[in-house]
Amino acid sequence: MNFKDSELFVSKLLKVRPNTNFEDEDDLEAAFFICIRDNTDEFKEQLRAVRKRHSKTQAEIAKFLGVTQAAYSGWESGSSFPKSSSIKELAKYYNEDPSIFLSFINENDLEHTESVPILVKDDLDYCSSALLNMKLHQIKKNYNKSDAELDSTIRNKFFKPDFTTGKFKKVPSSSAVDFFYVVPDDSMETTIVKGSLVSISHAVFMGGSDEQKFSRANNKVVLLSIKDGPVMLRRVFFEGDLVTLIASNPNYASRSFPLERNEGVISSITDKGRFSSSNDNKSIMTANSITLLGIAKEMIVDLS
Repeated sequence: MNFKDSELFVSKLLKVRPNTNFEDEDDLEAAFFICIRDNTDEFKEQLRAVRKRHSKTQAEIAKFLGVTQAAYSGWESGSSFPKSSSIKELAKYYNEDPSIFLSFINENDLEHTESVPILVKDDLDYCSSALLNMKLHQIKKNYNKSDAELDSTIRNKFFKPDFTTGKFKKVPSSSAVDFFYVVPDDSMETTIVKGSLVSISHAVFMGGSDEQKFSRANNKVVLLSIKDGPVMLRRVFFEGDLVTLIASNPNYASRSFPLERNEGVISSITDKGRFSSSNDNKSIMTANSITLLGIAKEMIVDLS
């Protein structure tokens, strides 16, 4: 059963990720992942409880799914997460609705708040989508630890639990906000003001093909990078075989990227001068060099 075929699953998920496209299976899978990532302890307990209720061992479940017992054990310990396909297979194996794995979501979740980090450019430069996901998970994990536990934690040199501001901001659990970003420049003025905070939804780009991700980003202001380099805010336009990144401030050049190395498309963008990815056809970058880190949802200006 696909997630979208379960009304109960969709209903539960939309309570905490209301901006999810419930008709798009990739969107539902991405929202599910972020939900279990942000509720690791609750999810791992539910996974264990369902297995025990059906009187199955970890070895039996691992064999059915075609994974090692160590891999499955990691899901129940919270050290790793299953793919959505594995959750669907488990629901079928147990003859349960997939919503059984979201039983920790209750009717009052819409009233709950959570704390998300305030990140700056230095935290995000040269950061792939996978690395950002790990960073957010590590930040949240350490935020929920006591000071004593943190002192005894060996800090991973790749996924530091600390970040530049060290500050968090509360948002409704249903807001689909994963972090705030401090805007460092005037590239998006007058749309977004330098020095303001912008709420960012990172999970929206989890799952799906490049084309599907650019479709989600179309005509939205997106936090992104090129070749996992310095991050920037740009409005993304996706039309035909072309992705164009545009700054609101005309002093910043716009750039276009073909989905593939199609000579006809490349010729059309090199004719556009400042819109070109490069002046040299051989070195033109395609759209897969763009890393989409999140959609900007709302700007907050501190007037104090």
